[in-house]
Amino acid sequence: MNDMRFNTYSMLSTEERLKLFYITKNVKLLSSDCILEYGVFFGGSLEPLSKGLFCNIKYNQHEIIGIDSFSASKDGSFYTTVLERANIINIKEKSHISEIHVDWFEFVKEELIQFDNIKLVKGLPSTYVLENTKTIAILHLDMPKFYTELSEILHNIINNLRHDSFIIFQDYFYHWSAEIIAFGYYLIKNEIIILIDTCRTSLYANNISMSSDILTYFDDKINDSNFIINLLIEASKYFENKVNHEQIASLYMAITQYSFLKNDMNTFNKFSLLIDKVSQGNQYLSDRISWMNIELKEYNYDIYSNYIKNFDDINNKTC
Repeated sequence: MNDMRFNTYSMLSTEERLKLFYITKNVKLLSSDCILEYGVFFGGSLEPLSKGLFCNIKYNQHEIIGIDSFSASKDGSFYTTVLERANIINIKEKSHISEIHVDWFEFVKEELIQFDNIKLVKGLPSTYVLENTKTIAILHLDMPKFYTELSEILHNIINNLRHDSFIIFQDYFYHWSAEIIAFGYYLIKNEIIILIDTCRTSLYANNISMSSDILTYFDDKINDSNFIINLLIEASKYFENKVNHEQIASLYMAITQYSFLKNDMNTFNKFSLLIDKVSQGNQYLSDRISWMNIELKEYNYDIYSNYIKNFDDINNKTC
């Protein structure tokens, strides 16, 4: 299958989808391998993973497993996102929408039915356990924004990771991902994973020595805000000459929101000004900041009310 067109709706960029295709096409496959994705949404990243796997010379009925709840409660912010996206691609009638939740599992099953190497698992990602005879060639993490979510996932599959498994953090360069940024950088800093590449919001790495002990150590440190903020600041310096302005701005935004939440106003003020500096003359970044403000207000994150005001003040001063 050499069709490079992608027909399934995705929030990923075409560039990110192409990278998934080529990574899967070229990954070294063992007979015990599978590809694991957490956070399927409408299936847009499973399509390039599937097409790439079909083109892999070692492909022999290897399986791609996509895990997602495929549902959102009206009480949560993702409910609105799902309805907006469903409306964009005109699939509301194919989703089960009620006054209390939306479910799109049947739509995704139908959308991906042509790809017989994909297995969909409907349920909480944190509870999924892979059989112990399976190894993971590629782990695509497209849903955790907070470390607790990620830790629960990794603890369940830690013994399935290969020494050289690809690990893809899809929302690494994202303003809600401060804890994931800190964790990922900690792994890179200590050579537990090796940074391979970045693209848009995604970070690509090879596993070297991820273990339960490492996860347990970070589990114990995640509530130490000084530890996390120091890692975030180190990460911003580490990536400064390795990524583009949009990705750096995302790191700065993540540091700013996290430091405000933890009442570290020195870090908050410093990185608020850095965001402003990086975004000057860049309409895309200015739009990102505005979008973040709107998003915070729309979803009524009351804890961030002062944070929003500070951003508004910064933007007003630079107009």
